[in-house]
This record gives sequence, C-alpha cells and structure tokens, in this order.
Amino acid sequence: MDFFIALKDKPIAHGRVVDLDDMEALNCKVKNLFVYQGWSKFLFVPPPKVYEPLVRMFYANLCSSKSDKLESLVLGKRIVLDCAMFDSIFLCKCSGFPMLFKNSLPDDFEITFDQAKRCIAEYSSESLPNQLGPSDVSFETHVLSHIVATTLLPRTGSFSTFSQRDTFLLYCLATKLKIKLSSWVINFMIENADDPTSLAYGMAITHILETHNISISVYPFVSVSKSYNSRTFASMGYVCVNGSWVKKQKGEVKHVQPDPKTKASVSHHSLSNPDLAEKLTAIKNQLNTIKDLLAATQSTVGDIHAISKETRSDVSKIRVAVLRVRENAVKAFKEVHDRLDGVTVSANASFEQLKEAICNTLTYFFRR
Repeated sequence: MDFFIALKDKPIAHGRVVDLDDMEALNCKVKNLFVYQGWSKFLFVPPPKVYEPLVRMFYANLCSSKSDKLESLVLGKRIVLDCAMFDSIFLCKCSGFPMLFKNSLPDDFEITFDQAKRCIAEYSSESLPNQLGPSDVSFETHVLSHIVATTLLPRTGSFSTFSQRDTFLLYCLATKLKIKLSSWVINFMIENADDPTSLAYGMAITHILETHNISISVYPFVSVSKSYNSRTFASMGYVCVNGSWVKKQKGEVKHVQPDPKTKASVSHHSLSNPDLAEKLTAIKNQLNTIKDLLAATQSTVGDIHAISKETRSDVSKIRVAVLRVRENAVKAFKEVHDRLDGVTVSANASFEQLKEAICNTLTYFFRR
C-alpha cells in the first residue's frame, strides 16, 4: 500500500497511437521497418485508452526474480508476463537482440557505438556529439527516435538527445537487425518499478489487463489522442515540400500537408501563384463593397433609432429591421472572409491588418 501511495503522483507515459498506414500516406516511409520486426500490432492497439489507477496498481505489485519475466497482482488477478505471453497478446513475432541492461552495446556487436552513430546520422562525415539528437538525423530517423521515446521505451520529459539504447534500437531498425521486443518491454517495466521517474506503457498494460479478463470498465480511463500526423511532423520542425518532409528554415512559412483522413476545406496558394494579383483585386473590390454597406447600415440604424424616439414604435419591429440589416452585412463579410482564408497573407502585414480592422469594426458595430 505504501508503494502504491508513492506511485500515485508519478506521471504515466501513455504511449502514442502509431498508425503506420496513415504515416505511409503522409510520405513518412517507416512502415516496412516495423513490419520487418513484427511489431505492427504492438504499435497500435485500439481503442487507445489508459486505466491509470490500474497501471499504478500493476507497478505497485510488480515483482521479478529473473530477466524476461515478471509477475503482478491487479484486482485479485495474478498477472504473469514472459516473452511467450507478450508475443501472444500483441501478436508479435519477436526474435533477436534482448534488452541492453547496461545501456551499452553488446560486447560482440558488429560495430562500435561511434560507428552506430555515424550510420544513423544524416551527415556522417561531420564531427558528431557524444549523444545524437533530432537535429543530427534525417526526417525518418527523427520520427523513429520519437516513436522509441514515446512508445517502445516510453518516458516523459525531453527527447532532445538519444540514449545509447535509443541509438542501438535506431541502428537495428535502420539496418534491419532483429530485436526481441518482448525482452525489451518486460525488462523496461521491471526497471520502471525499481526507479519510477515515470511509469511506462500505459496503453500496453491496459491491453494486457483486458486480455486477462479483469473487470476494469468500472474504473475511469484516459483516452489517448496523440498520434503521428502532419501536425506532429510540423511541430517537430519539418515542412512538406513537393511531397517530401524537409527541415524548416528559420522564418519559413509553415505548410502542413493535409491528413489523409481529413478533407481540406480551404485551398492555400503560395505567393508565387500567378492568380494572386487577380485574387487580391477581387478582394479589394469586395472590401470596398463592405465599406459602402457599413456606411449605409450605420445610416439606416441611425434612422431607426431616430424613429424610435419620435414615434415610440414597438421595440420588436425595430429589432426585426436591425437584424435584417445586420444579416446582410454578415453575409457580405462572410463571403470576403472566406476569400481571405484562401490566400497566404503572412508575408503581407498590411493586408493582415486590414482584415483585422474589418473584424474589429464589425465586432464593435454589432455589439452596440
């Protein structure tokens, strides 16, 4: 019980939804590397959710007498997890290198740690730091390292550098050396129980409990929505250019490729589009129309207020007249607003200010 209380405030690394088909559609070519390892089912177990109280209970009662095997007790149910059981639950076909316990490469490994770094670095001829980071590798390797840090060896905090374990996994993925994932996951869980700066595998442990027929539905759960899509890649510092993801230069306008499951509602044009001048001219004409409409509306509303004072007309009739005028103004403004959203205006500050001024004017006017 004391250990469970000690764990109650520890952050849980839930994992992340890794839909390899969606990533492939976004020109992130990593699917074949995971399919070769046999890890596809482990990366995406729907529905993505985490029963946090039960994950803490799993770690509080976890014990192990040897590597590659652990036991725990959750809601009176004994959980025994070894490599065979793991492969059966997650439909994995794992073989190859077991977990690295000393955070270093095996003594009989085919290359040294420095050689492994040079293999996964984007520019191996340059002087490399002691620990590689996202800026030292290609787009695909950066995404792989992020999946390692969030899902394969999940932890919370910064992912600014790669550990020796990360580097080893990245090298094996890139060169298609087999990894025994079940050994890595089980022993990483055991490490977490001994020194839980964060509790790993929230989604994986939830799925393990579900397969043991434990009644967990009465407990609250957290839905996991984080995945790998175009917005994720953009937040990692990349921009899609002609179907390829490249590192975004400082000051570059961000362009996010639409996700394959999301239909784009607005088409965006670059500033080099030959139709841009024509579009700007059309928008300018529409703005002049709005200007005239606002002036006429203001005059009309003034007349209505004057009539109200003179004749004390029924308030509801006046409101109908005001709403009709406002509806026409909103309709015209919406048409222009939609046109504005179809043009990239980040490079034209005055144009953006004009749009903002119109919004502020209408907001002030309609709140009178």
